[in-house]
Amino acid sequence: MASDTTDKPKISSDNKLVVNSDVSVENNDQPAEGSNAIAERNNSTDQEIVSNFFHYITQKQVDVVSNIIANGFVSPDTPNDRGETPLITAVSNNDAAMVRLLVSLGATIDGYGSYSHDEEDHQTKVQRTPLQVAAAEGKLGIVKILRELGADDSLVAPDGAMALRLAAENGHREVVDLLPTRRGGAWKRWKVTHEKQMRRIRRILEKIGSVFKFLLWTVPKFLLWTVPKHIVTTVPKAIFVTMPKEIWQRRHKVGPWCKRQITKFPSRVKKAAKLTGEGMKDAGKVIQKVPGKIWQILKRIPGALWTIISWIGEGFGKIGTAAFNILKRIASLIHTTIQAVVGFFRSITLHDIANGFRAILRAIFIDFPKAAAYFATSFGKTSLKVLGYVLGSFGKGILYAFALVFLLLRWLPTKIWQMLVACGVSIGKGVEELLVWINPKRM
Repeated sequence: MASDTTDKPKISSDNKLVVNSDVSVENNDQPAEGSNAIAERNNSTDQEIVSNFFHYITQKQVDVVSNIIANGFVSPDTPNDRGETPLITAVSNNDAAMVRLLVSLGATIDGYGSYSHDEEDHQTKVQRTPLQVAAAEGKLGIVKILRELGADDSLVAPDGAMALRLAAENGHREVVDLLPTRRGGAWKRWKVTHEKQMRRIRRILEKIGSVFKFLLWTVPKFLLWTVPKHIVTTVPKAIFVTMPKEIWQRRHKVGPWCKRQITKFPSRVKKAAKLTGEGMKDAGKVIQKVPGKIWQILKRIPGALWTIISWIGEGFGKIGTAAFNILKRIASLIHTTIQAVVGFFRSITLHDIANGFRAILRAIFIDFPKAAAYFATSFGKTSLKVLGYVLGSFGKGILYAFALVFLLLRWLPTKIWQMLVACGVSIGKGVEELLVWINPKRM
């Protein structure tokens, strides 16, 4: 196997990064390498050096990283191909020694870099400072070190994020308590959320518009214009131009064709009479089978009725249980409240009353709607069984057709609801930012 001659950065015995600069030339008569090729090779080498540099950062090899920067191969702020700075990589790796080293070698402690985080089941890239990354990830020790080294916790990212708010939004109480109270970025944070929800609404409106365009414009246009136009432009031409022309071109075949048709006419009449007789016999057999088919359907009706009765009983049973649960919860709350009043809160506290009140809300707004939803959703399955009992596969086909129409009718309200939810998220973000302004450490 031929050896790889690509220039690769390597680590020498004294932990220094070196690049192989030996270039062998087998034929001096070959033209010199062009400037573009040299530039591409140098660019490839630089990318490889940066890739190895970040690899050593993630491996926590402090001495190697120090030698790479000291020898001038990269700067302490050189980003990788994702736009992430060395300091942000060290912070995400929770490497305190690497953070101190990079700052001591000149890394910009408040420099912004690319940072990827999960948002609605997909990765989103944002601009963050190392302190903001540490706060978002809840790395308390790294936050302390960065603040000791002079990191500014009052900086506001392009999307309005601050170190304090990132820690609060991700539930890192210790980091929130450590950072000082800061206000700022509220407008940007709300603006980013609002624009995101407005983009969501625009996508929904585009989908609704495309569906309505298809139903109200594309389909009618096809039926009322495209099809008639095709018929008008092709049928007369075929009848009055194409067919006469073909008949004239084949005029010598008309006589033999007529002769064949006359010859075959008696046999065709005989065959038609035979088929008619067979059809009448088959019709008689079908008529004979009708009573049997009707009897089979009648025999299936009890099973269908039993399915309906079982569904109604099960549904009312669940709803009744949920309703009884509501009454039981209310009685429990009243009992708990009376005991709290009589016992002057000695054995039963207000916390018990609050738990009882939450239990009532759960029974009303969760358990009871869940039982009603089961009753509604099981209607489709029950109807499928009933139609299957009575009409077999044909009945199931009818139900599927109705289900398709129902889904189409349900689709528009669902999209409208999604738009309302998007508006609600935007408004809710505004209210949240108002509460944050009142209490910057709100979680």
